[in-house]
Amino acid sequence: MSLGAPETPVTGASFCGGTPVVLHLADHDPNGIDMTRDVIERLARYARADIEVRRIALNMPQVRQYAPPPNFVKESDARTPAYRAQFGTDDCWELDALSPTVIADLILGRDSPQSACRRRTAGFATSCRS
Repeated sequence: MSLGAPETPVTGASFCGGTPVVLHLADHDPNGIDMTRDVIERLARYARADIEVRRIALNMPQVRQYAPPPNFVKESDARTPAYRAQFGTDDCWELDALSPTVIADLILGRDSPQSACRRRTAGFATSCRS
C-alpha cells in the first residue's frame, strides 16, 4: 500500500458495515518499524472513518521462527537509536527474505495469533505484533 498520494481514493475495497482493516507488512528495521506509525498517522489524517491497521509482518517472533538472514542497521538513519533501544539489536531483517508462500500465509492469517496485541491510537484501532 502506498500512501504517497493520500488524495487518491482506494478502489476495489468493499466494506460491509465493519471497520476497514489495512494489513501492513514491512521490513523489521528502523524505517520499516516507523512505517507502521506513519501509515496510522496518515490514515488518521485523511480517512473519513475509523480504520484498523494490523502490522502482520515482519515482527520478532517471525524473525525467530523463519530465521531470515540479518542485515545491519544503517548508522545514518536517525531512527536507529530508538530501534536499538526497543529491540536490543543492531540486526534488522527484510520482509522479502521470506518466501512468497510464508508471506501469503501471513496475509491469510495462517500464522500464530497469540503474539497479537491491540490498542487505540488517535481514535483508530491498531494492532501490532511484538
